[in-house]
Amino acid sequence: MKRRLLISAIALTIVGGGIVGTTAFAQQKKLEQETSITEEEAIASSLEKVPGEAVVTDLDRDDGKVIYEIEVKDEQGKIHEVDVDAANGQVLQVEAEDDDDRYDDDEAYDDDDGENDDELSDKEEQALLKKEAAISRDEGKNIALQEVNGDVVEMELDEENGLIVYSVEIIDDQGNEHEVEVDAKTGDVVKVEKDDDDGDDD
Repeated sequence: MKRRLLISAIALTIVGGGIVGTTAFAQQKKLEQETSITEEEAIASSLEKVPGEAVVTDLDRDDGKVIYEIEVKDEQGKIHEVDVDAANGQVLQVEAEDDDDRYDDDEAYDDDDGENDDELSDKEEQALLKKEAAISRDEGKNIALQEVNGDVVEMELDEENGLIVYSVEIIDDQGNEHEVEVDAKTGDVVKVEKDDDDGDDD
């Protein structure tokens, strides 16, 4: 619930007072339509560069290209960000996130300064949650899609009420947004929630 409010606030900032949530999801769906490879193929490409396990995956646009941003935890527990071209599966960039020693062929993260610690904390939290999960990300997504048929626009591991869950945001065929939470240990669906048009949860 709190996470959705944060997403709505970010969307409001980007749109500058436009329709909260709807535009952000439309942009996400547009990115998905421009991909030529699947998320699984992008993860496979990233793991060829950095052996380990993918803990976070996101779609974004960088320098006009649609890319998969994949966080990979290597065998030593270090987190790497691997950018994969969503058009051809080419690995564009690999960044090791190790304290303040972050390298980049471009200049991408040189100006983040104080934001680095927060990013590392988020990624470390995701890595810890991933250790607790007994089912894979794909299994969690498939279970959620059995509850609500549509397009997955966002998915992450979260902790709610003491449970480790896959929180899956889905847009159905009518354009309605749903949140499905799947227990990452048992595969049970613990919550299905449909958002109102105005973004209220009540």
